[in-house]
Amino acid sequence: MVVPFALRVPSTGWEPLPLPGTPARSVWAWFRPAHQPDTVVLNVPPEVLSMSSDVGPVTLQQLALAAGLDPSSIVSCVFYGYSYGAELVRSPAFQQPLAQPPTGVDPTIVFSLAPVSATQTPQQATSQSGTVDGLSEGQVHEILVSMERDWKAAVKAEKQAAGLHRQLIDMQMRLSNLNRDLGPEERLCCDRSDMDAWQEARRWLREAATRLSRYVREFDAGETVYAGKKQWFQQLYDQSIAPKQPFSGMVQARGEFEAYRKTLQHLVQSMTSAYQSAKQDGELRAQQVLNRIAAKISASRSGR
Repeated sequence: MVVPFALRVPSTGWEPLPLPGTPARSVWAWFRPAHQPDTVVLNVPPEVLSMSSDVGPVTLQQLALAAGLDPSSIVSCVFYGYSYGAELVRSPAFQQPLAQPPTGVDPTIVFSLAPVSATQTPQQATSQSGTVDGLSEGQVHEILVSMERDWKAAVKAEKQAAGLHRQLIDMQMRLSNLNRDLGPEERLCCDRSDMDAWQEARRWLREAATRLSRYVREFDAGETVYAGKKQWFQQLYDQSIAPKQPFSGMVQARGEFEAYRKTLQHLVQSMTSAYQSAKQDGELRAQQVLNRIAAKISASRSGR
């Protein structure tokens, strides 16, 4: 899943960034460096460019989308020693395959975006015509209401995800305890169909555990990735959205609130589905097989 640039916090080092549609290919990214917080710096390894003939070329457009950028928000791009303005996005060069950088030239690619400011006062953000960013009073009100709705839904989803995170970890432990070899007495009382059923049940246990692990990691990663952004959301909500105070950059901010809400709600849906599947296809299936074997053991003991 591509993380929108608006939800990225500053990188602490180079991090791998998979290219959409080609998970085998990754570039290196540094989001929001301290000296340029509205930029992302990309470094495309030479071997990735050399793979173009096999899995398709690498383009500036592809890199921008991989970094979660809205091309229309790009104000400049620097690559291979040359600087280009926003017109680059509308030019054919934006979709042309990238060549290997010339020897001795800085290979990094830097996308710069227009900054979003939530620090302006309503008076500073309001033009002489009495509007904010050219928006009508009705539009301003609708945007503020939309952001408030998205933030409250996101807070609710975050609490749900935290509860599900604990449930998933608990289910992981239960599945791990169930995924075992049969004991001597169990094997003695099993027929071939029981053995096959248990092997199949263990396969489901492993698959369920893998899926649970995926969403536990996704939640943990989100807690780290979005930590700084959540503070920004909360501050903006307290200072401008809740008191219904307009500010410059409202349209872009609304998109960020909406993207954050959707990200959390999608995570909650995925975690819920993973838990239910683990319980039904993993835990209950395994318990049914073990209960059947236990009944045969009990019958065998009674017949002695």
